[in-house]
Amino acid sequence: MEARLDTQSVWRLRGLLNDHDGIKERIKDLDESVERSLEAYRHELNLLETIPGIGRPAAHGSLAEVGPHPPRTFGSAMRLASWAGLCPGSYESAEKRHSGHTRRGTATLRTSLCESTHAAGRTKGSQFFAYHKA
Repeated sequence: MEARLDTQSVWRLRGLLNDHDGIKERIKDLDESVERSLEAYRHELNLLETIPGIGRPAAHGSLAEVGPHPPRTFGSAMRLASWAGLCPGSYESAEKRHSGHTRRGTATLRTSLCESTHAAGRTKGSQFFAYHKA
């Protein structure tokens, strides 16, 4: 592909490339900062990453949102799921059950867990893969 660029276009492209390089460097610095700050929770991160579908970013996000000791904070898995906005509501009137909406919850955790669930369903050899294919 050949193209002839005028001086102004070359100047703009050079500026965009410099901005791109600066942003990549900033992202690298932030990633290193996150890794250093989570070093104290290495054991918890390693346990989270053993779950099918949970990768490093999802483990970092889950640990940041929930904390290192969810049983102390929430008391039960149902409370945690409810706080994350993953439990459907319960609406009953005149002995009829109606569809309940899920609450909003924390968008970051909810999105991360939903994506991890989809990934777990595609992880061959896991129980989630077999359940997803059934």
